[in-house]
Amino acid sequence: YNLIYFFRKHGMGKIAIYGWGEAGRFLYEMATDAGIEVSYAMDRNQFSDESRLPVYQSFQELPEVDAVVVTAIQAYADIEASIRPFFTCPIVSMDDIVAECKVDLIDSAVS
Repeated sequence: YNLIYFFRKHGMGKIAIYGWGEAGRFLYEMATDAGIEVSYAMDRNQFSDESRLPVYQSFQELPEVDAVVVTAIQAYADIEASIRPFFTCPIVSMDDIVAECKVDLIDSAVS
């Protein structure tokens, strides 16, 4: 619930997910269940076509989204730098989303 709150708070109704491992798939399920559109995923690794979602390995000429969420927390800085030239939208780390949601949750509990 809190992760979805982040997207709504920032007006991000359509996202892309970078990292199609366990965290990316979890985010996809959670986002789509909450009505956030996930347009596609991106990953440098090749995945089988079992997904209902397109998974791209190339980052050129992808559809516009409100944000790209990087689920690979440890490699965020390198990933963000490598894909930044292809996007005009915010590129956010899953770690930053969780941290902001924790702060907002604490603030609302204190208020």
